[in-house]
Order: sequence, then C-alpha cells, then structure tokens
Amino acid sequence: MMKRILITLIFIILTSAFTGCTVSEPNPNQNAISTNENISGETPKGTNEDNTEQTIEDNDTNDYSLIINNSIITLKDWDNKVDLQKILGEPISQNIEELGNEADTLKGSFIKTLEYDGLQIKLTSPKENGKDFWIMEMVVNKKDYKTSKGIEIGDKIEEVKNSYPDLEIALDGRTDPNNCAYVLSNEQVEYLQFEVKEGFVSEIKILYVMQ
Repeated sequence: MMKRILITLIFIILTSAFTGCTVSEPNPNQNAISTNENISGETPKGTNEDNTEQTIEDNDTNDYSLIINNSIITLKDWDNKVDLQKILGEPISQNIEELGNEADTLKGSFIKTLEYDGLQIKLTSPKENGKDFWIMEMVVNKKDYKTSKGIEIGDKIEEVKNSYPDLEIALDGRTDPNNCAYVLSNEQVEYLQFEVKEGFVSEIKILYVMQ
C-alpha cells in the first residue's frame, strides 16, 4: 500500500515539473514578429518620397550639370525626378514632336523642347511612350546659369581651362584658341561644349548623343 502511494506521489511531482517547463518556454515566433513589424514600419535611408529636386548641399554634381537657383539639373535626369517647373518656372514655349522615318532607328520616339530666357532644354521619350521624358540637351546663352564648376556666359577662356583641364578644341576646322569651341566628352556620348568668341564664353551646351 505504502509503495503504491509513493509511486503516485512521484508521478504527480514529475507531471507538475514537466507542465511548469512547458508553460514557461518562450514563444519562438514572438521576437521574429516584432522585428518584422519594426522593419516594415521604417522608411529606408536615402529614399526621396516626394521626388524633390537635388540641391548642391546634399548631392554631388558631375561635369554634365547646370546649377540654377541652388538646384542641380543633370543630363539624363527624368522629368518625374527633377521638378523643372519649380526650378525654372513656366517655359516661354513648349513643343512636343514625334520623330518620323528620317530618324531611322529613333522613329516613334518623342522630343520635347522647352524654351526659357537664355536656356533651351530638349528632352526625349521612348517609342510608344510620350509621357516620361529625360534630358538630352541643355543650351545656355545668357548669364544666370552656371556649370557644376561655376562657369557661366562671359567668363574668360582661361577660367574655363582652369576649371576643366581636360578640355580640347573641337575638331570643326577652327584653330584660333580665342574663337572656337572647346569640348569635354565622356566616351563620346556625353558632351560639355563651350563656344568661345574673342576669348569669352558665348554659349554653353550640354548634350547626350543618341547612338
């Protein structure tokens, strides 16, 4: 009889011990759920949710950019990423044309031309699109618009050469260093060109050559 009671007591004690361990064991999924919720609630660093224009203070510039009102406009910028209207205001004129057979492989793509005071910007859109455009050319012929290194209309050619030591005279037949064009090229696709008259910059052109 006593032996049976002892066995029963031992069984009760062991059962209670195992039950206690099971209750106290943490939920293995609890931390994972909390972590996932924290991650999904965070905005990744560097995300520009409102697509505001780039500024000099928080972005590096390259040689194929213009600085306007402390904002940067760069060759190949998409118009849904840079707010041209906010930076430049309403254009004096705007024109969109679809390229025809004369454009060969570019047939069906679109060209948008925006005219401002002293600045012309041409953008292009892929075939069968006509809504999303990127900047393929910028031409400056008036002060107020500077290159990424601070060169503007009216600057001396010496200043230009100091800022762009890799400039070369354009191979268009002109040899007078004070009356010619100077060019900086990136693999003959992106170009920065300074037209010089009497030793002073008279026009700045930044363009992308379609292949």
